Amino acid sequence: MDRQAFWVLFDEWCHLAESPTQVPQTVFDHLLHLPERDIVAFDRHLRARLASSNNWLMWGAAHIITGASCPDGVFQNFRLWLLAHGQQTYEAINAEPDGLADLDPRYGLLEPLLFIPTRAYEQVTGGLIPFTPVPNPHLDRAWTFDDEDAMKERYPRLCALHPAY
Repeated sequence: MDRQAFWVLFDEWCHLAESPTQVPQTVFDHLLHLPERDIVAFDRHLRARLASSNNWLMWGAAHIITGASCPDGVFQNFRLWLLAHGQQTYEAINAEPDGLADLDPRYGLLEPLLFIPTRAYEQVTGGLIPFTPVPNPHLDRAWTFDDEDAMKERYPRLCALHPAY
């Protein structure tokens, strides 16, 4: 499974889910029908996509949307929620996080999505999924999210929607 095949399947499964919070179960149900190697590849692609949005610009946007508290776990869940919007939205927002102003800011707990390929692999094979490392981008120098002027400059649309900024 290559990156494009991952997105085709993932987009289809996300659209089949009745709500964003149903995405993990929908993905799990469909992974059970894939060959072992494709479950492993799906896991690798999912983690690589998640890693690609691990940057301060995205974290700043998440900070605004989540109400000024966005520790690691919340940020990871936020990026999984963004992934569940599909390739087109994910890649557009990853390139320009202020575009989050166009999305419904409510999101459910999608952290289980990260562990779904592992569960599916274990159910299909009875064994542990082989770990395949994915590159995690180096975070540039952090800036303070408390600098309201800098936040308004970086995220004019998001800050306009969230009066705290």
